[in-house]
Amino acid sequence: MNYQIKTWLRALPWNHISEIVFLGLIVISILWKGGKTLETTWLLMGIAGCLTLLPWIKRWIGLEQEEEPGLPIRLSIAVFAFIILTALSYLTSETGNYGLDDVLRTAALGLVLIWVVGHAKRDSIVKTCQTRADAILLTIGCAALLLCAIGIAVYILQPVNRFVGTFTDPRFHTDYWPNACAEFLLLAWPIVVIRMRHRLRSMVVPLSLVLGCLLLTYSRGALLAFGLQCVILLGLYARSSLEKGVHWKSYRLPVFRVGLIFIFSLTVFTSVNVLRSRISPVQSVADKVTLSAAEGTSSITERLDFFAQAWSLFLERPLLGWGPYSFRFTQTAMQEGILETSDHAHNVILKLLSERGLLAAVAFVCIILFILIPVVRRVWKNKEVLSTQSLLAVSIIGLLAHNMIDYNLQFVGIALVLWVLLGLLVVESDQSLNKNNKSVQHGALVVAIMFLLVACYEGVFLTTSSVARHAESAGDLDKALVWYQRSLPGMFSRDLHLSRAGILSGREQYGPALEAVDAYLEINDRDYRAWKRRGEILMRQEEFGPALGALEEAYRRGRYNDLGITRLLSETLFLAYGKEVLETRMDEFGRIFVDFAQAIERNVHYIALSTNVEELIAYTEFMIPLYKDRAPLYEVYGAKADHNAQMERARTKARPPGFLW
Repeated sequence: MNYQIKTWLRALPWNHISEIVFLGLIVISILWKGGKTLETTWLLMGIAGCLTLLPWIKRWIGLEQEEEPGLPIRLSIAVFAFIILTALSYLTSETGNYGLDDVLRTAALGLVLIWVVGHAKRDSIVKTCQTRADAILLTIGCAALLLCAIGIAVYILQPVNRFVGTFTDPRFHTDYWPNACAEFLLLAWPIVVIRMRHRLRSMVVPLSLVLGCLLLTYSRGALLAFGLQCVILLGLYARSSLEKGVHWKSYRLPVFRVGLIFIFSLTVFTSVNVLRSRISPVQSVADKVTLSAAEGTSSITERLDFFAQAWSLFLERPLLGWGPYSFRFTQTAMQEGILETSDHAHNVILKLLSERGLLAAVAFVCIILFILIPVVRRVWKNKEVLSTQSLLAVSIIGLLAHNMIDYNLQFVGIALVLWVLLGLLVVESDQSLNKNNKSVQHGALVVAIMFLLVACYEGVFLTTSSVARHAESAGDLDKALVWYQRSLPGMFSRDLHLSRAGILSGREQYGPALEAVDAYLEINDRDYRAWKRRGEILMRQEEFGPALGALEEAYRRGRYNDLGITRLLSETLFLAYGKEVLETRMDEFGRIFVDFAQAIERNVHYIALSTNVEELIAYTEFMIPLYKDRAPLYEVYGAKADHNAQMERARTKARPPGFLW
């Protein structure tokens, strides 16, 4: 039986299968919500791990193996160091219920880089491509054009005022990611040029489509990064022309083609907006340029705050950081404005420094520099303008520049393409590849086996917790509790314990609810939501001392995100010590109250659609009987907040649901 299985396995076209699977992964990661979902990360890990194991499977069944080039030694060290340090950061994380997906994604992308370098030069099954590298670039280019076509339909027919392509989740009306889509287009447009540079006339339309969609994202950061890309190419072209002594008349054709692309891009931008205007309002370009749009200058000032906060967090734990994906929990204690929080530091280097530590950040920078520096030197020396190397480098530099002001590498559709292009750049630049590839192969094998086992183990509990969440959403709380209980052995618990605590507390099962919260705090004591839940449960049990301790911690970490914390803290202080003690905190609590009321009036970060509106009204109802002299003030702020929230919610409800979903 074993011999028959091996014979059957030998007959399979393994090279073709691996190429089809890998190209399919690229397409899925780009077109399925931009690869934002957890299932895409698990799919990436599964495919990257299996591609790494494939040579060993082929040896087991007796197939001869071709010599595969490996990464340069120093690059291999940097890649494995980045993976190992990310894993160590997670193992020492202060917020361990999150971040495992970052670890798996990092390991998988490292394996992808190694696989691409070893296989890019092999013949492709795609008839129009000579090598797998050509097939990969063709796939990315076609996926980008398909994304543009889908994105135009979404932009015209859905109530979203910026182009998002496929970087959206139809399940949630707020999940649109225009900046992430813009970042992908920064990666994609040089790929379109690479694929069509020998047919310049044919290149005008597809390139104009991609650039027109880039304009439709209204991403100021992406346009700055695009400007940098254009300056680099212009500098290379100027250097090449000066060295060759080209006559000015030879510039006419390139200038004409660039002008044509520019005009066609503006035509795409204008015509799509005209079509959209027949259904939904179109955002003003002048408002975005003059910072008069809804977000005003807050997108700039908040980013600067995030940068400073990430640096401060790094200085507190410089070696391994606070843990992958920890910024969303650790930053809130440093927050200074209403809802001025984020999942990421909006800067890839600062994110790595604060979350994974100095060593991981250095490893990542080394990977980039080890690949880009030899390419830049060669391109500059040879004065190559539209070579594969120069365009790949421009693509990567543009993406990295954008990630210095807006982090989006959590999207598999972006991160995968980046690491694939890095691998192709290693191959195309003919860097000194490691001819004795055994050490790299063995290292990749160990990484693949370890993280595949983790992914398989955690995948079981990821599935069971997903069943529990769906049951909870459907109102079947008994079923939800059963499936949450089955998910407890997993490491990647996310909000599992908080969900259990919420259900149990609602049933007045305060003991088990408190145990669930404590289980959460053992893993992550930086999350103000857990401290608030703990304080609320203890308050209901009339254990006011411990309740105040928990609520004070929640207040310290989340007072600018949840007014319910201030309300609960005020009520507990009054119940425990009376009006006199509460009076000592009234100025402090009053400032928080007014800040929330004004934020609701301006609808800062869509706060008028959140439960903070109900919390503000509940807070006024609690305070008015206690402080009748301040009652008019509370009534005015409460009435204004309620009125503005009702108007905003009515406006949102009246908004057309869209024609696609």
